[in-house]
Amino acid sequence: PLVKLSLRNRIGVLVLGGLAASLILFSVLSMQEVNDTVQSMFDERLATARMMARQVDDTLTYVTAQLQSTATDGDTLFTEGQFRAEANVLRDTFAKSGIYLIGTVLIDKNGKVMRMEPKGVVFADSDASDDRDIQQVLKTGVSSVSDQVSGPLSKEPLILISVPVHDNEGHVIGVLSSVVDVAGSSKDTLGQALIGQTGYAEIVDGNGSVIARSTPLTPHTEGETRDNPVHFAD
Repeated sequence: PLVKLSLRNRIGVLVLGGLAASLILFSVLSMQEVNDTVQSMFDERLATARMMARQVDDTLTYVTAQLQSTATDGDTLFTEGQFRAEANVLRDTFAKSGIYLIGTVLIDKNGKVMRMEPKGVVFADSDASDDRDIQQVLKTGVSSVSDQVSGPLSKEPLILISVPVHDNEGHVIGVLSSVVDVAGSSKDTLGQALIGQTGYAEIVDGNGSVIARSTPLTPHTEGETRDNPVHFAD
């Protein structure tokens, strides 16, 4: 018991107890400050990611709107001269906005590629009837943005932004698609990811595959996925 100790020993115990309590309190406060700092950093990065995501959304919305405007020509798109002219207009329009348009594709209601500029950019066998996104647009008449696709003319990850083509009576008679290089088109946006020496930003598709990265830590490989692609896919 403390009462049996000498006065000197009592003072020593009390001093040690006070020091221990001070150290514990200091440690708790320090840990809380570290946790607050880490949380603040996470909140800042989350805000940055949301801002960048909105910019990518705006780009996709813009491309979709331009395609929908072009698709209103309907039947005239199926003529070679008109399609080529519209494809060139789309390419020049997107280039002014920093969007890398790799090509334009016109597909009929049976999923067959009717026109493509340039040739062979995607669907090398001129058959898109098994493509899930193209079929979705044909069936629902609703625009679609695909997961990553590959093309023989580009080593970069590509996506298809597709809109329905209607006839004069409003029936879906085909699909007009833009083939977009996401990494090139989002370069400026991802470059805003000022998140330290080791931080970086990525865009992943619905399968969890990396389709764009701010500053690669390793060279990008086709079909590269994050450590937990299921999480990102959700």
